[in-house]
Amino acid sequence: MAENRRARPMNRDDRRAAIAEATVPLLEQFGSTVTTRQIAEAAGVAEGTLFKAFDDKRELLMAAASRVFDTSAAIAEIEALPTGTDLTAEVRAVVELLNATARRVRRIMIAVHALAVAESGDAPPPRPHRPPARDARSRALQELNDALTRRFDPFRADLRFPPQVLARLLLSTVMGRVPPGMPEDDDLSVDLLVDVLLHGTAAAPLSDPRPHGSSTC
Repeated sequence: MAENRRARPMNRDDRRAAIAEATVPLLEQFGSTVTTRQIAEAAGVAEGTLFKAFDDKRELLMAAASRVFDTSAAIAEIEALPTGTDLTAEVRAVVELLNATARRVRRIMIAVHALAVAESGDAPPPRPHRPPARDARSRALQELNDALTRRFDPFRADLRFPPQVLARLLLSTVMGRVPPGMPEDDDLSVDLLVDVLLHGTAAAPLSDPRPHGSSTC
């Protein structure tokens, strides 16, 4: 007779992580107006379970938003990309991937900002043991920069600057291309971004990159 085995129940930390993960796409889609009913359905739990794992809806949404700064998924996607046949193909593949990531981060951050504004009068002060969002963002960008540097290192001979410089320029350009207030469907195509990253914006090489009026003396 087969033994009837029941699934091991989640502990509170695992439950919190699972609920937060299920909330991320809802936060991206609906912003801070997402309901606890929608979250419970997505997580496959009862609404009451949400508040056993989290003190309130605000804490739940902030936990979901913080997962945006977990770079492990993005780094895994970068490392899983097929190796480009040349530098242009390599940069294009990375730009396409990060372009989608940048839009996702933007939507989440807009939702978090709306939540903070809506509840600014009632929200408790940040807990001191939690790192500020700025620090989390800096760490995330550094981890992405390191992953990109590894991707571009095989093409070092094709670059005027070290691979880490291209990585930093790419992150600055792509991750900052859709700030709040700008339409997402703008005319900065992937091809244009790649062209500017690799060739700049000047119509022809500048004969003297020094500022006008400078002197060698």
